[in-house]
Amino acid sequence: MIAADSRTEATVREDELRQAQRTLKAEGYYKGSVDGKSGPATVAALESFQSAHGLKRTGWLDQPTWSAIDRETYRAQATQGAVRTR
Repeated sequence: MIAADSRTEATVREDELRQAQRTLKAEGYYKGSVDGKSGPATVAALESFQSAHGLKRTGWLDQPTWSAIDRETYRAQATQGAVRTR
């Protein structure tokens, strides 16, 4: 999980957070720079994304949120033809 303060129970590698920020930005939730750092803009984007997807609003990149972001990433890639389906 990741949060902007000391409540963080585990750290997420910067590349995972960057991927989340990219997806959040592409979906219109995140306006900041894709830097792999959790700050107020990232937390706010995560909270908005969580609310829109029926998830518990924590502002953390927890497993349910990561799974939903991963689905959005896959869907966007499939729409753009970047993912082959069977």
